[in-house]
Amino acid sequence: LVLRLKETDRLSRIALRALTATEHGIPRRIGIVTDASRDPSRLRPSAVPAPEMTPDGVFEMRIGERFAHSVTITIHSAWGSSSTIRLDALVVD
Repeated sequence: LVLRLKETDRLSRIALRALTATEHGIPRRIGIVTDASRDPSRLRPSAVPAPEMTPDGVFEMRIGERFAHSVTITIHSAWGSSSTIRLDALVVD
C-alpha cells in the first residue's frame, strides 16, 4: 500500500486492524517505509522498524514523529495458511 499525503506532515502513529473470524489470513510481518521527498526522481526513503502484527489482528506502532510525504506499507507474510489476506482498517496519524 502506498499512501501519498497531500502535504509533508509529521507522522506519530500507524495502526492496522484485521478481523479474525474470517477465512482470510491476518497480516503478520509488515514493512513500513516513509519518504519526505515530493520529487519522484529524488526519493529519500526511510525504513521504520516494525514489530509483527499480532494473531488477533491488531497492529499499533508509535513513531518518534518523522516528516513524510508518502508512507509505504508492505505485507510480507500472514498468520494462517490462507492464500488471501484481510485488512479492515488503516490509521496514519
